[in-house]
Amino acid sequence: MYIFYGSFFLSSGLPSPRKDGDIWALIHEESPMNKDWLFSFRSTMELFNYTSTFKRGSDYPLTTHWLTNKETLLSKEYLFPTDRKNVMRTDGGLAPIIFVHSDCNTPSNREQYVTTLQNYVDVDSYGPCLHNKDLKTQKSEFKKLDGIAGYMKPDFLRLVARYKFAIAFENAICDDYITEKLWRPLQVGTVPIVLGSPTIRDFLPSTKSAILVEDFDTIQDLAAFIKQLDRNDEQYESYLQFKHTDISNPTLKSELVRVSPGEYAGGRFGKAASGYECFLCDKLHNALNATKAGKPVAKAQANLNHFGCPLPAQKFDENGQIVPDHRRKHELAFYHMNAQVFRQFYDRAENITSHDLYTATKQRLRKVQAKQEDL
Repeated sequence: MYIFYGSFFLSSGLPSPRKDGDIWALIHEESPMNKDWLFSFRSTMELFNYTSTFKRGSDYPLTTHWLTNKETLLSKEYLFPTDRKNVMRTDGGLAPIIFVHSDCNTPSNREQYVTTLQNYVDVDSYGPCLHNKDLKTQKSEFKKLDGIAGYMKPDFLRLVARYKFAIAFENAICDDYITEKLWRPLQVGTVPIVLGSPTIRDFLPSTKSAILVEDFDTIQDLAAFIKQLDRNDEQYESYLQFKHTDISNPTLKSELVRVSPGEYAGGRFGKAASGYECFLCDKLHNALNATKAGKPVAKAQANLNHFGCPLPAQKFDENGQIVPDHRRKHELAFYHMNAQVFRQFYDRAENITSHDLYTATKQRLRKVQAKQEDL
């Protein structure tokens, strides 16, 4: 059995030729954008027998690995009273919304959406993307936002808690792809504004605990709703009611029971990885026992329901509505050809360097384009 971590799945390092009976397993908590979208193609996913990803369709799902436990969601440790948030808005010079992202060129085009949103409502951006506000770090335990570790420190959590709303936009739009960007504001009592998984409602603590971009026809409508909540404390606090009444979403409840809690946000991934290894060990022993008994080994093969996202072919117009992104035409053609070329080398049991795979893909694309021009 071979276990691959998604970001380290390299065309040059595969155990090739693959022997009959070899079992391949994949684990990855990130979106496919971190691996040139190879995992968004059936030809790649079918190479694996078992998977552990953010998708519930995988064999050992990691959907909530960034959520420590139920107590984290219900905790009032960082909860900032609304009247004090109002003071921070007027006297402290804070915008209603905080935005802190470090990846500034994403398939979801979240930066484009936030840029347009800023035309209608103020947004404080502390991270590298759309940066317009600096951290005050005189007595802070962090001097800068240094990767995910900086984003999880108590001082940063207290900063987020002072805001009424937080941008919770994922880097890719995939079913069940949910990261700390959602759980962090929910933890500290800030209302998340969500752009991400189309299945996000399945994982919210209550039906009224987040503002979903998809619920608004235009970005202007979203901005107007945020301003309305900003002016009305009672309406605003209704989005934090779950902190006092418990989680009401049965799907989230069952998911939190299914995965044993981690000690800190992100710690679940290590525990889930160990659990996945135990899951795979059982599968391996079952295969060995079946072979010894002269019985057929149970077949397992992954598919796109186990992993993968729609390719980034969309953008937002000036109203925040999704429209085709024709600028990505050549980029998408490359992704398709890259997956084809990779699979062809695999089928020939040939390892190939990432550079050579890239070169071969570009050459194949040029030939295809030349034929099209001849026609």
